[in-house]
This record gives sequence, structure tokens and C-alpha cells, in this order.
Amino acid sequence: MICLLDEHRTIKASSGNFVSGADQVNDDLVANSTSAGTNQVFTVAHHGGPNRVSLAVAGNQFVSAHQGGGGEVRTDRSVASTWETFEVISLGG
Repeated sequence: MICLLDEHRTIKASSGNFVSGADQVNDDLVANSTSAGTNQVFTVAHHGGPNRVSLAVAGNQFVSAHQGGGGEVRTDRSVASTWETFEVISLGG
């Protein structure tokens, strides 16, 4: 069961830049923005538990880890399936 929430998040890289993923469909995710705007906001969808999520960008395109991981990470899927589901792991603190 997928529960699309009105929960919006940004992702910040260790460089301090925000991850962008909504410039256009089929974009690679890149950490290239010094501020968080529309293209840096992800909508979180939970998959039956708090740690299994999908991320959607503007235009309702889901983030996909191609080849189930090991490939590009892009915003190119209109439906969230296996390659569009990620596990959130707390680093503590």
C-alpha cells in the first residue's frame, strides 16, 4: 500500500548543496543548488512502513534507482515500483 502524503522534504549533500531533480522529466539527480526552491522539493510516499519511501518531484515523476541500484538515479517514472522505493536509515543524533 502506498500512502502519498503532503509531506515535503529537501535533500542536502555534504557539500551543502541541495539535490535537484525537477528541472525536466528524465533528469539525473544532482546536488547543484545553494538554496532550496521548487526543483529541490520532494514529496514523500510511504510504503507500508515509515522507513520504505518513494520520492516524487514536481510533475509527479518518481525518483528511480536504475537497475535496482548501481545505475543512474533519475526522475523518470510515473508509477512507484521496486526501483522507485528506498529505505530511509537514521544515522542517529
